[in-house]
Amino acid sequence: MTRTEAEAQIRQIPRRCRGALPEAERAKVADALRAGDLAAARLADAKGRPGCGHDFNDVVCAGPLDGKMHSYTCPDCGLSATYTAPLYVLEEEAPVAAEN
Repeated sequence: MTRTEAEAQIRQIPRRCRGALPEAERAKVADALRAGDLAAARLADAKGRPGCGHDFNDVVCAGPLDGKMHSYTCPDCGLSATYTAPLYVLEEEAPVAAEN
Protein backbone atom coordinates (compact mmCIF):
# COMPACT_ATOMS: atom_id res chain seq x y z
CA MET A 1 0.00 0.00 0.00
CA THR A 2 1.29 3.47 -0.80
CA ARG A 3 1.21 6.32 1.69
CA THR A 4 -1.43 8.04 -0.45
CA GLU A 5 -3.65 4.95 -0.27
CA ALA A 6 -3.09 4.63 3.49
CA GLU A 7 -4.00 8.28 4.08
CA ALA A 8 -7.16 7.87 1.98
CA GLN A 9 -8.12 4.89 4.10
CA ILE A 10 -7.41 6.79 7.34
CA ARG A 11 -9.56 9.72 6.21
CA GLN A 12 -12.57 7.46 5.64
CA ILE A 13 -13.25 7.74 9.38
CA PRO A 14 -14.00 11.31 10.53
CA ARG A 15 -11.87 12.28 13.54
CA ARG A 16 -12.18 15.67 15.24
CA CYS A 17 -10.29 17.17 18.17
CA ARG A 18 -12.39 16.98 21.33
CA GLY A 19 -10.77 20.09 22.80
CA ALA A 20 -9.34 20.67 26.26
CA LEU A 21 -11.31 19.79 29.37
CA PRO A 22 -12.08 22.94 31.41
CA GLU A 23 -10.98 22.89 35.07
CA ALA A 24 -14.51 22.65 36.51
CA GLU A 25 -15.29 19.69 34.28
CA ARG A 26 -11.94 18.10 35.09
CA ALA A 27 -12.93 18.19 38.77
CA LYS A 28 -16.20 16.34 37.98
CA VAL A 29 -14.25 13.64 36.14
CA ALA A 30 -11.78 13.33 39.03
CA ASP A 31 -14.62 13.07 41.58
CA ALA A 32 -16.28 10.30 39.58
CA LEU A 33 -12.98 8.44 39.25
CA ARG A 34 -12.32 8.72 43.00
CA ALA A 35 -15.79 7.28 43.59
CA GLY A 36 -14.95 4.40 41.24
CA ASP A 37 -17.69 5.36 38.79
CA LEU A 38 -15.96 4.96 35.43
CA ALA A 39 -19.20 5.40 33.47
CA ALA A 40 -19.89 8.77 35.13
CA ALA A 41 -16.29 9.85 34.54
CA ARG A 42 -16.56 9.01 30.84
CA LEU A 43 -19.85 10.86 30.57
CA ALA A 44 -18.51 13.94 32.36
CA ASP A 45 -15.44 13.92 30.12
CA ALA A 46 -17.53 13.64 26.94
CA LYS A 47 -20.07 16.29 27.99
CA GLY A 48 -17.46 18.68 29.39
CA ARG A 49 -15.29 19.09 26.31
CA PRO A 50 -16.16 21.96 23.99
CA GLY A 51 -14.64 20.19 20.97
CA CYS A 52 -12.51 22.47 18.85
CA GLY A 53 -13.32 20.49 15.69
CA HIS A 54 -9.84 20.38 14.14
CA ASP A 55 -9.54 17.50 11.65
CA PHE A 56 -7.45 15.05 13.68
CA ASN A 57 -6.75 13.04 10.54
CA ASP A 58 -4.38 15.87 9.54
CA VAL A 59 -2.31 15.07 12.65
CA VAL A 60 -2.38 11.32 12.02
CA CYS A 61 -1.48 11.63 8.33
CA ALA A 62 1.37 14.05 9.04
CA GLY A 63 3.07 11.55 11.34
CA PRO A 64 4.52 8.09 10.93
CA LEU A 65 2.09 5.23 10.32
CA ASP A 66 4.09 2.87 12.51
CA GLY A 67 1.60 1.56 15.09
CA LYS A 68 3.41 3.40 17.90
CA MET A 69 2.26 5.98 20.41
CA HIS A 70 3.03 9.61 19.53
CA SER A 71 2.58 12.94 21.29
CA TYR A 72 0.78 15.78 19.55
CA THR A 73 -0.50 19.29 20.14
CA CYS A 74 -3.65 20.40 18.37
CA PRO A 75 -2.74 23.35 16.13
CA ASP A 76 -6.13 24.99 16.78
CA CYS A 77 -6.81 24.69 20.53
CA GLY A 78 -3.42 23.64 21.92
CA LEU A 79 -4.63 20.37 23.50
CA SER A 80 -1.63 18.12 24.11
CA ALA A 81 -2.07 14.37 24.33
CA THR A 82 -0.94 11.10 22.79
CA TYR A 83 -2.40 8.81 20.15
CA THR A 84 -1.51 5.44 18.72
CA ALA A 85 -0.80 5.67 15.01
CA PRO A 86 -2.29 3.09 12.69
CA LEU A 87 0.19 0.54 11.37
CA TYR A 88 0.76 0.34 7.64
CA VAL A 89 3.57 -1.32 5.73
CA LEU A 90 4.11 1.22 2.99
CA GLU A 91 5.64 0.70 -0.40
CA GLU A 92 7.55 3.41 -2.16
CA GLU A 93 5.48 5.62 -4.41
CA ALA A 94 6.86 6.13 -7.88
CA PRO A 95 7.99 9.71 -8.38
CA VAL A 96 5.98 11.72 -10.85
CA ALA A 97 8.02 12.34 -14.00
CA ALA A 98 8.52 15.99 -14.83
CA GLU A 99 7.36 17.10 -18.24
CA ASN A 100 9.91 18.93 -20.37
